[in-house]
Amino acid sequence: MRARIVFLLALGLGLPARADEDIARRLGALKALVRPAEVQRLAEPAQGGQGCPRGNWWKLTEYGVQSRIESAVRDASLRYRLDPELLHAVIRHESNYQVRAVSHKGAQGLMQLMPATARELGVVCAFDPRENVMGGARYLRQLRDRLASWPRALAGYHAGPRAVERGRIPGETRRYVERVLRSWRPERVAWMLLE
Repeated sequence: MRARIVFLLALGLGLPARADEDIARRLGALKALVRPAEVQRLAEPAQGGQGCPRGNWWKLTEYGVQSRIESAVRDASLRYRLDPELLHAVIRHESNYQVRAVSHKGAQGLMQLMPATARELGVVCAFDPRENVMGGARYLRQLRDRLASWPRALAGYHAGPRAVERGRIPGETRRYVERVLRSWRPERVAWMLLE
């Protein structure tokens, strides 16, 4: 009953529901409101995540996080026409499946989205596995469409698309692209690097 009242109040305030990521985030916040006090204490707010709801219930169990990542990868691969193994390879090399990972440059979450990029992609909470994977997958699809090959798209993901378009790809980025390609499609690495 309490959750229903809170939900109706939220609707009455005119909060926008742009996409399923926003809905999932709000539902997570509502579930956190009706959790017992001891669970609320365990679920501290995400570091630096301005749009992350307090009491992120998805952070509490390892199994819950794993199933949420798998679900997000599956949904993102279908929505953006990507191989789920590519998404897993990027996640493995970006954050090693650490939901709350933050790089020294400020990239956040599983797919290490920079805050400005996350905002452009509509990601409200970069530490929410679903939002992060959906945003990262959308960005990968945009880069593939813009740069015309997977090695170039991965280089753009790591160093930025402008660096790739200018032909200024750092050695660190070249090594990153090769590692991701080897994780994704080891039998086709040499062919793909020639694209």
